[in-house]
This record gives sequence, C-alpha cells and structure tokens, in this order.
Amino acid sequence: MPIRKRLKKIFHHRNEDKVLESTTHGPSEEQQLNVSIDTRSSYLATIETSGVSPPVPALDDANAPQQAPVEEPLDPKECGNSIRHLWAVAYKNLRDEEDSPVQTFEDQIRRNLPDIADRMSSDANTKDWMSKVVQNQMDHVKRDTLKIRFRNFEVEAQDVVKSVLAVVDWSKDYVSKALSSNPTASIAWGGVTLLLPLFLNPIEQASSLAKGLEHIASIIVWGSMWEDLYVRRYESAISDALPESHAEYRRALEMLYQEILRFQIVCYGYYSHRSVSRLALDSVKHHGWDELLGNIKYRETEFDKVSQGWRDKMYNEEWEKAEARHQQAMSQWRTIGTDVSELKKTIEEVQKDGNREKMLNWLCAVDTSAQYRAAREKYSIGTCNWLIRESIDFKTWERCPNSVLWLSGKAGSGKSILSSSVIKYLKDQYEQDPETALAYFFFSFGNIEQQKVSVMLSSLVRQLCASRPDTPQPVKRFEEYMAKGERPDIETLEAALICAVSGFSAVFIVVDALDECPVLDGERPKLLNCLRRIIASMSDNLHIFCTSRAEPDIHMAIDKLLDARSKTAIDLTENQVGLDRDMRLYIDSVLGTEMYCWWSDDVMAKAKDIMITRADGMFQYLVCQFEVLQNLDSEASVLSALDDLPTGLDETYNRLLLGLNRKLKRQVLGSLKWLALSRRPLRLNEFAEIFIFRPETVTKIDESERLFDPRAVLKYFPSLVTTETKYGRNDETYLYENITYVRLAHFTLKEYLVSERIEQNKAQKFYFTEANAHLHIAHCCLSYHLYQSVENTGANVKLPLKTYATRNWELHLESAPRELWTTEIIQLTELALSMRTKSLREILLYGQLRDRWYPNDDRIDNLMQRPYCYTAAIGSLELTKLLLHKDSRTRKFLIQEDLDLTLREAAEEGHIEIVRFLLNERANNNNNVGGALQAAAYRGHLAIVNLLLDNGADINAHDDRFGSALEAAAKGVNLTALRRLLDRRADVRKAGCPVSCLIAAHKTNGQNDITERTQVLKLLLEKGVDINRKCTRHGSALNEAIKVWLREGTRAFFDFVVRHNADIELNDGRYGTPLQTACDQVGASVNDSQSKEAVLALLRLGANPNTQGGEYGNALQKACYQTQHHSGVIDLLLDKGAEINREGGCYGTALHAACAKQSPESVNILLSRGADVHIHGGEYGSVLQAATSVYTDYSSNATRRIVQKLLDSGADINAAGGKFGSVL
Repeated sequence: MPIRKRLKKIFHHRNEDKVLESTTHGPSEEQQLNVSIDTRSSYLATIETSGVSPPVPALDDANAPQQAPVEEPLDPKECGNSIRHLWAVAYKNLRDEEDSPVQTFEDQIRRNLPDIADRMSSDANTKDWMSKVVQNQMDHVKRDTLKIRFRNFEVEAQDVVKSVLAVVDWSKDYVSKALSSNPTASIAWGGVTLLLPLFLNPIEQASSLAKGLEHIASIIVWGSMWEDLYVRRYESAISDALPESHAEYRRALEMLYQEILRFQIVCYGYYSHRSVSRLALDSVKHHGWDELLGNIKYRETEFDKVSQGWRDKMYNEEWEKAEARHQQAMSQWRTIGTDVSELKKTIEEVQKDGNREKMLNWLCAVDTSAQYRAAREKYSIGTCNWLIRESIDFKTWERCPNSVLWLSGKAGSGKSILSSSVIKYLKDQYEQDPETALAYFFFSFGNIEQQKVSVMLSSLVRQLCASRPDTPQPVKRFEEYMAKGERPDIETLEAALICAVSGFSAVFIVVDALDECPVLDGERPKLLNCLRRIIASMSDNLHIFCTSRAEPDIHMAIDKLLDARSKTAIDLTENQVGLDRDMRLYIDSVLGTEMYCWWSDDVMAKAKDIMITRADGMFQYLVCQFEVLQNLDSEASVLSALDDLPTGLDETYNRLLLGLNRKLKRQVLGSLKWLALSRRPLRLNEFAEIFIFRPETVTKIDESERLFDPRAVLKYFPSLVTTETKYGRNDETYLYENITYVRLAHFTLKEYLVSERIEQNKAQKFYFTEANAHLHIAHCCLSYHLYQSVENTGANVKLPLKTYATRNWELHLESAPRELWTTEIIQLTELALSMRTKSLREILLYGQLRDRWYPNDDRIDNLMQRPYCYTAAIGSLELTKLLLHKDSRTRKFLIQEDLDLTLREAAEEGHIEIVRFLLNERANNNNNVGGALQAAAYRGHLAIVNLLLDNGADINAHDDRFGSALEAAAKGVNLTALRRLLDRRADVRKAGCPVSCLIAAHKTNGQNDITERTQVLKLLLEKGVDINRKCTRHGSALNEAIKVWLREGTRAFFDFVVRHNADIELNDGRYGTPLQTACDQVGASVNDSQSKEAVLALLRLGANPNTQGGEYGNALQKACYQTQHHSGVIDLLLDKGAEINREGGCYGTALHAACAKQSPESVNILLSRGADVHIHGGEYGSVLQAATSVYTDYSSNATRRIVQKLLDSGADINAAGGKFGSVL
C-alpha cells in the first residue's frame, strides 16, 4: 500500500478516535451498537497499517452493571500460552462459577441433539462437540433460510427481522471459514448457531433478542481478528511468563468472551422451553436479557479501554524497533504514523550516504537535465497550456492508474518543449510530496551515450532512488557489478526500475524523443521491446509519458500498447489549433523583445501570419527565421525578407547551407560531419581545432591557422549550430570548470544532411552518409593521434582534440563498413597500432581501456607486443582481422600463444564474434584455449562458454590465472555459468579447490554477495566437491572462512563450512590448523577480541589446542607471535589445555615466539603461567637469543624489558646453540 495512503489512514483513525470519544456520553443503546459497528469498520482500514486494535467507544460509568465480578489475571499455562484458547478458558471459568448455567446448558444439548451426546464426556473435547453443534445447526439453517415458521405455516420474513435473516444467510459461508483458522472459536459459534432458530420465530421479544445476537456475532468476528493480530505480532516471541500488559489484554478479552457465552447459554435455555413457556417468559421478562446484554457491553467497554492503552504500547514498541533499524527508513513510515516532513528529512539524510551516492554516480553519469533546461529556455508563457491545463487526455493520464500517454508530431514541432513543460508541471505539483517521484530522460542525437537504452534505464533508476529513503535490493546489487567492473544488462536494469517504482503513491516517467534512439546496431528495437515489457508489467502507481515522431516502427509498437482505457495517444498533426496557438504565443514573445521594438504593429502582424502559414507546425522553422530577421535594420528589408521566407525546414536549411562561405566549404562540411556523428558533444575548443585541421597533413599542424578565439568558429555556421555552457570536469586538465559545448541546431538538420532529400536540392554538395562521416572522423582522429605521439609534442603544446582522438578513433572506424576503408586509413591504422611504439602505449594508457590498469601494469607490456589483444579486448572485430591478416606485419612472428591470449581477452570481455573468428584461425587446435573458457566463466558469458565447449575446449583444463573453469565461475559468483559447466559434465574432482577460492574472493559487498556465494557453495557440494580439499593458493575452505570472518567481520562462511563437515583439525599446509588461522594477524583491523571469538568457537566445536603442524607448530605459538594477542587469546588457549612448553614449529616454544616478536606483554603472561626459560629449540635455540636476534631492534625498550624479565626468571645467558651459537 502506498505510504501516503497509509499515513492518511492512520491520521484519519486518530481523528476518528477523538470524534468517538466526544460522543460516548449518554447515547441510546441503538446508538451505542451503531457506533461500535462503525468503529470496527474503521479498524479494517488500519489493521494492515498500524497493526493496532481499534478502540470501541466507552460507555458512561453509570451504565455499567453493579457489582461486576473481579477476576485474577489468567495463568499463561491455563491459556495454553496461546490467545487462540481464550474461548475454551472462558467456557471453563464460566463452568467453575457458583450457580453456573453450563451444566444445564449441556444437559439441554444432550436432550435436543442426541447425535452428539457421546462426544460430551469431558472438558477436553468441548471444541470438538461444539463443532458438531455448529455443523448440525448450519444444516438446519440451510433448510429454513429466509422463511419463518409460525404454527403449521411458513410465511415470508417480516421487516423487523430482515437484517437478522441477512446475517443468517451470511453465517452459512462465514462460520465454516472462521472455524478452519481457529477451531477453538467453535465454542462461540456453537452458541450462535444454537440460537439461529430464534431468527425463525416472529415473536417480538425474539426479534429483540436477535438484534443482540447479531451484535454478539460481530464481536466474535472481531475477536478472531484481534487474536490473529496478536498472534502475528507477539505470540511467536512470548515466553511462558507473560508480561503484565499482555496478561491484562488477554484477561479483558477473556472476560468479554465469558459474558458472550453466558448470554448464549441463558438464551439457549430460553429457546429450549416449549413455545407456551417462552410466551410466558416474554410476558414477565423473566429471562433477564437486558442485564445479560448490559454485562456484555460493559465487558466490551472494559476491553476497549485496555485495547486503547495496548494500542499506545504497540505504537511505542514499533517506534523503538524502527529507531533500531533507522537505516531501513522506508519500513518506518509503513509501520508507524509520522509526519510527511519527517519522511522528507529522512530522504535527505539517506541521500548523504557516501557509498550510495558513489554507486548511483557509477550507475549513470549522464546529466539529462541539460536538455530539460535548454527546452525550458525556449518556453514562452502561455504555451503548452492546451496540453497541461485543458487536455482531458493529459488529466486522465495524470490521475488514472498505470497510464501511458504518447505524444507524436513532426520533427521540429516542439515536442521537447512540451516534454519540458510536463516535467515542470509535475515538479510544481509534486516536488514537496515525498510520496510522489518524477524521473525523465531525453534521447539526443548529439550524444552517443544518450542514445542507449541502458543509459536511459540507468538514469531513471538513479533519479527514482534519489527520491527514496531506502535502496531496493535489485539496485543494491549494482554494488557487486561495480566491484567486479561490470555493467548490468537491460533485463537487470528493467527489474531494478520496476522495483524502484514500488512504494510510491505515484511515479511519473517522462521520456522524450524516442525517435532519436538510432535504428543502427539494433538500439531502437531494444528500446521498443523494453517499453513493451515495462508497460506490460507496470504497477498502478506508474504513469509514463513519451514523445516522438510517428516513425513506422515506433507507431506500430506503441499502437499495440495503447489498447486500454488509461493508455492514450495525442497526435500534434491532428491538434493544429493548440499547436498554432503555441506558435503564435511564441512569435508574440519574440517580437515583444527589445530587439524588435522598432517593428510596427502591421509588420509584426504580417510576420506572424506568414511564419505560421509557412512553418507547417514546426517551431524549429520559427527559430531559424528569427535568426535571419533579427539582423535586418529597416522596414523595407524586413518586408522583403518576409515575402521571401522559405516554406518548411528543408528549404530553410538549403538557404542556410548555400549562404555559407564557398571558400570554406571543405572545412564546413568536415565540421558538420563531426557535429552529426561525434560520440559525445564537442567542446568549443575541440570544434575550433576540427575546423582548421586537415587530416591529410599528418606531419604538422600549422599553428598560424588556429583561430585567435575559439568562439570565432561559430560565425561560419550561422543558424546551424547552438552552444551550451555547463560546469563539469575537463578531460584535458582534470579540473572542474565551465565548458562550452557545440551542437547542431536541431535533430532535423542532421536528418536532412544524411537524407536523400538534400541530394535532390541545390545544397546536395553538403550531403554525406553516416558511414562516410564516421570514416572522415576516424581519419582525423588517427592523423591527430599520430601527430601528437610521433612528433613528441611537449606538455606546453595545446592539443584540444588529443583526448577525443585517442579514445574514439577505433569506434568511428568500426562504424564504417570494412570495404570503405581506404589504403591511407589502413596504413595509418597499422602505424598507430605498431608494436612497442609510443603511439600504441598512449592508446593503451589513455584509450578505451585506460581504467583497467596502472601505467606500470605488466599487462601493458604484454599488449605492447600484441596489439591484436588490445583490439580483441575492445571488441573491434575488423581491426583484429586487419592485424591478424596474413599480409600484416604483426602476423609475421605470430605463434599459438599469441592467439590464445587474444582469444582470452575477447572471451573475458564478451565479444562473441571475435571469439568465433579466432576459433576459426586456430585451425582445429581448440582443445586448450589458453584460459579463454575460464575467463568467460568468470565473467558469466554463457554464450561464449557454450561456443568454446562446442568447439572442443577442455572443460577441466587449468590456467595460471583462474585455475579451472569451475574455479573461475565460483570466484566470479556466476551461478548460471557454474550450472552450465556442471551440466556440460565438468569433473569436480579435477576442478581444483573452488570452495576455498570462492570464499577467499569475498569482499564486504553486503548480504547479497554472501547469499549468492552460499548458493554457489551449496551447488558445488551437492555435486561432490570435497570441502576439505587443500588449495596451494588459498589453503582449506575452513581456514579461508576464518580469515574472512576476521578480516571482514562475516561469520556466515565459517558457519556454512562447519555445518557441512569441514575438518576442524585439518592442517592445510599453508596456514596450518584452523586454530592457528584464528590466531593469525590477517589484517590491521583484527583485534584480540575478534580472534578470541573465533578461537572460542573452534574450541567449542572440539578443536584440540595442542594439535601440531604448520610453520608455528601449534596455536599457542602462533598467538604469541601476533602483536595484537596480549592476554585474551593466549589465556583462553592455556585455560583450555594448551601445553605452554610444547615444542615444535620454527621458533621452538610459545615463549621463543613471543621473544622473537618482541612482545613484552605476551612474555609476561607466559612466564606467569609457568613457561620454561631453559628449553632450547627452534631457529634461535635459547629464549635470550630469540629476544636479541638480528631481526630485532637492540636499543628498543621492549627488548630491554624482555631480556631483563628472562634473566630475572633464570634464563642462562651463556646457553649455547641456535642460529648464532650464543646470545652474544
């Protein structure tokens, strides 16, 4: 349930209590009954939110029956320690009263229902025989439903009992269900069903009694609910000795139950009389029903008082629990009522979490607010109101659950401005509401990153999480991806988005310009499939607004989704009235600026009419015309220009292109190619460099051609480009500063430049294809990179394009078909990737893989000799083929190992096409694929794992990096890869030691990491992996689990391996026994108490403190060699039977080890516990020689203290032996 609704219901419940309290003095009996029922209805609205029993309005004390009985608190054992036994307790206590009516009641049942007489032998089966009563009476009701019997006739029910008859009809279905959940309640329902025949009697007094019985039935229902609530919250955690408040609560409820049973029993006695006797009883009111009902209502009031205090107590308990779990803020607000401003405060506090912020920044670094701000700058007051204020479709989208609104229109028709206005409206409406979230994304033709579906999803998830006080589990798992250097796939991001949406009252998502997601590389189909899946599974609180042109693929995909009432489309071409109004408002706003103050009203009116007519519904057309008109200085020139305005954007762009300086056509065309296909927005200084750079002149850049001011380049592209200044990090200087970016003025311009339409117009010389543009940019980048690397340019030489060229040339080259590569470009490529050159080194250090290593990393030396490994790692198939071609210089000295390493790089990075190519190059020598299978298993690339195995890779082979493929999959915690390998018959006996490897690879990444690794461990053990197998690299699984416990504070792996029969005495040959490992100094943060806890756990499991083995001989010697262990661990081992003078290991005894480590505290403990200073053994022979060995500081205070203590204890200063012969 959304948080806001829960808060409202809790606050409403509180207010309702106050109203009820003010109306509880002096109401009639009927009013009391109605209020009581209404109050329980309110309880339904809050039972799931607060978990608190609702108060029932209190009666005035004057109405309470006199001499009400006072009972002692119930004995918990008598209750069976379960609140579900209260009916049985109430029945028993009623039986034990003086003058109890219970015995008479049971005798009447035996007489009236002989079939169950034999079941009524003892108290123990009261609920059983009462269940039989229920069934018997229900059958009777089914036969006589909605009829009343009077003498020998059946007549229709009178109005006076119609409501009661409705309860009877309802009882048939409800009672059987109620008994299935609480069989003990059969005692209460038995009483109700015994009296149901009264409903079939038209006597007035019986009708009055029936109203009371209806009230009682409702109390029984609510009693069941109160019991359920109590059981859920408390019963599983309550001991035999109940807290006083719990006993009081049960006692009050039991007393209410007792009075209900008393009423039922007395009434049944009345019913059992013959009809004549009943009439006589009616006439003299001998039955005392008023008093019985009064007792029930009194007990009900008493229970209400207790429940009110109980409710407050539970609020306090919930608050204390929530305080203890303050990091889980969202659950606080679902559990207790709190002010909305507190929720906002919590969100703000959580947003300060450094780790969370780091993860969200890693998830998405793209700032889509730039497009939002740019669109808002073009907004004019009054525009877009037709959509936001007046459109019924928009209001329906805003208010209806799981709604989708698609707004389509021609290019340049202002869709982005409409999107920004929707975002602004939603911000204004809901920004102060922590229960409502907004996320948006703008696809952009000018930024490669903002054309990817994964980036869109990442951005939306990040924005929604920034509005939450918690981090959903699927999002938290991204920390593991970050730690591994991986990125989540689209399906994982979709799941995270759906989870991030949950919990809010409403979530609005705005996605602009779907059509700017490119069709090439299959990105557009990915987007449409992604939208289809999200919309198909969207929750009621989600509202999606998207815009695009009505491209055939988009129209077809979205049209299939818009088949529900709350899924609508708005076509701007069919809404010309609203669009024209916005265009007129925009024109008015521009003409109202100071720049046009000289224009007359007539000229303005003419301009408005002409531009509206010729714009054809495109705002971009207006923008272009105003950039021309603003430079005119006379009315005549303005009128002439207006008469000569082009029609539509195509003609407008033709004129702009043909109006450019013809002498600079080549530079302008090259610059336009960069703007259209660059992989990110170009900085102004980069664009100025591109304008003067000629790629054919590799050897030199003419400094004299550089512009004095980079801003001067803009004048060569009037109305074709736009600029934007943002504060950000400069890749060249690594400083944060204001950076100006240059883009094409509009997406329609790029579209026109690469379309066939321009080929049929006068500006056809400016036409280019996307492949041609990529090839041109790659040529420029290669030339620029080679210039700066070959010419040994100094640090003072400004090369604005250096970073872009080094990082992106391969991407642009691979984007052009291989057959278009010219000889010159191929030669430049081979030159740039030549082995052991400065050019290659700079590509490795500053190119696409710059974040994978440090400057002195050994892998760089490997790749310097094998450039094809680099191209395979970045996924450049054609470049890899080029370098491995038989005529390539790099192929001349190629050996099998080179291909193996190349295959491993491609497999690890998941480039399946390169893997397939390299397998073909190996010429059927695929049995040993040089670690490629392990690398693919480690990263979880299942398709590549299958491909390698299908081509003969040895599934049980080992390499020097991962070991076996099973070990690699275990280290990478890739459960699916592990299953796949096991399904393909990987031999666990040849797998090495995946269990210890898996545990050793654990870092503090949260509970998810532990859970996933535990699942992998279980799977390995199920398949027969030996948990006690020794690993030369990591030792035993138990020892690794102990190290993780001490290093990370994670005990889960220790408990797991112990439960699965790990040998607690195993000497693994690396760390010794588990006890020795627990005494080890595995990290600077490990202290004596941590090791003591681990040692104690092992000793309790039966570990022998005197087990010999390993470098230090035994656990005591190991503990004494650690500087942290001064008393806790050493004393614990000695107390548990460790032999203080036991010899063994490299130092001889524990005292020798403490002396060698220069630990005065440890030496004092050992001497005080009886350590022998005369024992000779180990590397140094005597303890004095160990204390003064060459590896210690002779002048240290610790050494002097130890030596003095040893001499005082009788150590022989002249003892001979050991490494140095004597202490001197």
